Amino acid sequence: MSLLAIDVGNTNTVLGLYEGEELTHSWRIKTDPRATADEMALILRGLLHRTPEITGIALCSTVPAVLHEMRTMLTGYYDDVPTVIVEPGTLLATALGTTRPSRCHSWHHQAVARLGDGLHTSAAAPDGTIEAIEHGARRWVIGVQWHPEDDAATTPDQQRLFDTFVSQARVSG
Repeated sequence: MSLLAIDVGNTNTVLGLYEGEELTHSWRIKTDPRATADEMALILRGLLHRTPEITGIALCSTVPAVLHEMRTMLTGYYDDVPTVIVEPGTLLATALGTTRPSRCHSWHHQAVARLGDGLHTSAAAPDGTIEAIEHGARRWVIGVQWHPEDDAATTPDQQRLFDTFVSQARVSG
């Protein structure tokens, strides 16, 4: 299994390819907010041409224009690869300890269509499918659409989600 992690910053975009917990390839390229989804796909295909098949993608971006084009690129060119985009600064990102979860089994036939009062999206697939939600006014309310229990025993960020849940439950008493 190969996970492609993409971290888009204001100046650089860092990409890492993981086999399990091991980083096998990494690249650092300039962030260009003017790049189109097609240009991004060409760059990505060029970088990945001699690597194992990608079985998952995790994306984080602090640049809204790039995030929009990345979503378009992932939907258009990698729509068969499970992808989760965790929004920076959310409770979920804090609980996972990352905005690039190492595994998210996110194949489903049902998803949140409309958010209830006070809820907001903290992770989504490139096509806009909501993968995780939070309640902004509550101390610690998170819901995820994937199954962290599938990998918690071997994947630290998924286990951290459970650990944080238990910790918050103890504090709330």
